[in-house]
Amino acid sequence: MFLVRHLDALSADYYEDTPVGRIIYPLQDPIEEIAYFGSDLVPSILRALLTTLFALTAMVLLNPLLTLTIFPLIPAFILTREYFRHKLVIVFDQVQQRQKTWADFLHEHFSAVLPIQLLGRETRQERRAFCLLGEIAHSQQRLFRTGAYFSVYTSLFIVMAMAVAVGFGGWSVFVGRLSVGKLVVFYTLVTYLFEPLSAVTEIYTRIQRVFANVRQVQTVLSYRPALDNRAGSVQLPESQWHLEIRGLTFQYAKQRGRLRVPSLRIQAGEQVALVGENGAGKSTLAKLIVRIYDVGSGSICIAGEDVRNVTLKSLRRTVCYLARDPVLFQGTLSSNLRFVTPSASDAELENALQRAGLSVLLASLKDGLRQSVGPQGCQLSGGQRQRLAIARAMLQGPKILILDEATSCLDPVSEQLVLRNLRNYLPESTLIVVSHRLSTVLAFPRILVLAEGQIVEDSCPEHLARHSDFFANWFPSPHSGV
Repeated sequence: MFLVRHLDALSADYYEDTPVGRIIYPLQDPIEEIAYFGSDLVPSILRALLTTLFALTAMVLLNPLLTLTIFPLIPAFILTREYFRHKLVIVFDQVQQRQKTWADFLHEHFSAVLPIQLLGRETRQERRAFCLLGEIAHSQQRLFRTGAYFSVYTSLFIVMAMAVAVGFGGWSVFVGRLSVGKLVVFYTLVTYLFEPLSAVTEIYTRIQRVFANVRQVQTVLSYRPALDNRAGSVQLPESQWHLEIRGLTFQYAKQRGRLRVPSLRIQAGEQVALVGENGAGKSTLAKLIVRIYDVGSGSICIAGEDVRNVTLKSLRRTVCYLARDPVLFQGTLSSNLRFVTPSASDAELENALQRAGLSVLLASLKDGLRQSVGPQGCQLSGGQRQRLAIARAMLQGPKILILDEATSCLDPVSEQLVLRNLRNYLPESTLIVVSHRLSTVLAFPRILVLAEGQIVEDSCPEHLARHSDFFANWFPSPHSGV
């Protein structure tokens, strides 16, 4: 539970750089191994330790001199164990790295089975799976060999200790320093001493496996969210939802382009469209507003508060961001709609679906709101998934709603209907839409044109159509012959 909570708190940079298979791997095998450490391994270690201490104490009390003859083997045993410990750590880490790569492959493959089939690349994927499994098998064989060598050397020390006990003890009996009875008892104690040590290979190997998994979990826990609530973070006020940007600059770590917005103000309830060529910075600006990333310099203020000084929970409750590919969950229509608003009634759900243009779909479903949508909404079309996400956003009732190509799968008529219903359903909310469609853009009274990370135009569509060369080139007239 703690690990899941920690992963939930990590920022977008972690999830953009880490494959999903590698993210979920520490939640599977490592957790099971660590649980085994507490349930089975710890009692085995305690039992072996107590047995060894009891046998060693009895041997010292019975015949200290004979016990001392075995002591030189203990440092040699410890050095051997340390040598194999280092090798086992390396091998276990290698095994886990290859298992994580295999988990990445499985998640990627089964998330894209249909495209793989359409591209006819099944054989390529099978070869890749064979190679990855071969690497795992090779590392497992190396682990087995290392453990086998460790077992051989451990057994060798045990045999030597027993040989010393029998040899020196027999000589002591022969010269009259030790009775046969005491030798038999001493030999029995040696057996008790090395009996738990005979299983040390398995225990020690399992310990190294547990520690390797602990290191995996510690690695995940060492990550810190790039975005977090600052000390003294505040809640957004209940009114005056205007948006203001001052001196904003932002640049991705691995890209050269930079977003620069010296000044921008969007009034509460205003409807704004963001347009521009690919890579101009439209989606980046939208993500900065909802604080998926933090600005490099400058500020983004909502209701006069810098978003970095606002609690993330308050900000995300106020600002809703919908991307092109909506996130749906395995379950029913109602469970997806109630994901943010659990207390919504069935009537409210049906109203939201109707305003999102899904009333025909709802009427055609045998189970209605209880109809399953499949994993990630796979039983719905692209447009239906987008409409369902928009209906969920309506129920959330955000003060600022950002649609980043979130209606791209809808036909122009359906898109205009959904946008009109959004305005009627959320009349006081600010609506910001990122789009490449002329029909979408012309429906907004204010258009921001971005080029190379800067806002180059800010006006109404009529003015831009007459005076903006960039706007005319980007959205040519239907009578221009283009």
